[in-house]
Amino acid sequence: MFKSKLSKVIVSLLRRIAGVTRSGAKRLMRAMLQALMAMGRRARLPVAGFVLPTVTMVLLVVILLTVAITLRSFDRANMARNVRVNQQVLAAATPAIDRAKAKIQYILGPGKPTSDTPSDETLYQAMSSYNATTDLYTFG
Repeated sequence: MFKSKLSKVIVSLLRRIAGVTRSGAKRLMRAMLQALMAMGRRARLPVAGFVLPTVTMVLLVVILLTVAITLRSFDRANMARNVRVNQQVLAAATPAIDRAKAKIQYILGPGKPTSDTPSDETLYQAMSSYNATTDLYTFG
């Protein structure tokens, strides 16, 4: 009986020691893992705020470039449209301008110089010298 009680006590004591050792090992392992993770976090701490500002700046530059290119293409389209309208207006007005130029040269007469722009007084005198027999054009 002595041996069985003694063996029971020894077995129970060894179980307790093993349990304490297991729980101690678990606690030790958990503490070491936490320390390692904390060290890893501290090592990445200076780089922690680097990604978001970089991505934000790249997105901002891309968006601004896209908007600038889009606005420039719209502006160039409007300019091209205005050039076409100006060409059409000039093409439509050219015959009228040529007729007016021919009338003014005829009024000023063949002997008068037409290399420079005639003064207002010269034009007025040429148009006011109205002759009923030679009325080719009626102004007004």
